[in-house]
Amino acid sequence: MRAEKLRPGVSPKLTDFYRLDYRIGAVFSEVTEERVQVIPAGTWNVLRARLVLDFEERGPLAMFEIGFTLGSSFANEMMQHISDPVVLVRRLTDMAAAAGWGILSVVGDLQYGSQLTATAANCVFCENQEMSTSPQCDFLVGTIKGIADRVYGAPHEVWEERCAAMGDSACQTIAEESPEELMSPDSTASRSLVNARLRVAVAKS
Repeated sequence: MRAEKLRPGVSPKLTDFYRLDYRIGAVFSEVTEERVQVIPAGTWNVLRARLVLDFEERGPLAMFEIGFTLGSSFANEMMQHISDPVVLVRRLTDMAAAAGWGILSVVGDLQYGSQLTATAANCVFCENQEMSTSPQCDFLVGTIKGIADRVYGAPHEVWEERCAAMGDSACQTIAEESPEELMSPDSTASRSLVNARLRVAVAKS
């Protein structure tokens, strides 16, 4: 796996993480060997706007749930190849940058996951977004929760504390281990996304 052979101090290249087989029209992860796909940022923004238009306050929660499922699945695939949670989280941030999500960094309790802070500079999920009074990276927040829950084997409460769409310099998401499990869209854990958006919006006002 070429992605595991990255050398410290050497800037990684896109081909360290992904491989294009043009003959069959497929892109593969160099870590998991699974097929991946590319979605233009503009298309993603249109999808998010349509979900919000059609489902109103349920739109952001739908994006959160999609991110949660993707993050959990992606972490599960990666854990088949990398067992150390510290190495795994760092590899995931490298792959997120290679996928065009922005420059991600994660600090905190990387070994046990009791408390983590993920920062995304140049976040793709905020690109070309109108200024907002509440955090907008619902998909990213869900993805971080899915990864944290799966990697550390415990549920986490996750919320976006800062967002570029609110005028902040970068998007910052907090993940804290919590006894509350994500059971349904009406559970306390799911509603924490909505509550966190309101809490941050009030703090910024």
